[in-house]
Amino acid sequence: MSSSTLPISPSAFALALKDLPLSTLHLKAMELRNSIAHLDYSNEQLRPFADGTEASTGGTPDADCVEAIKENEVVIARQVERIALLRAEVEGRGGRWEEFQS
Repeated sequence: MSSSTLPISPSAFALALKDLPLSTLHLKAMELRNSIAHLDYSNEQLRPFADGTEASTGGTPDADCVEAIKENEVVIARQVERIALLRAEVEGRGGRWEEFQS
């Protein structure tokens, strides 16, 4: 993400959900879960370098990897929040969130 670009606010995201059909909300939930899975995997791959436990680091933590993990964790938290907003929208329409769990 560019330093000059800010993510959409939670309130703007929630407002945008109002006009979307349930099928699109379902797709958005799957997209967010997929993104979280990729970010988690990326963090797993980066962690040995960030911790300095990867043999090629010589025991020295890689500051870039540390920063990347921190950034990924911020994005993951934002995406988890958006999933909660999706759930609130679905349930607010009388839908069942369990149908969105797959």
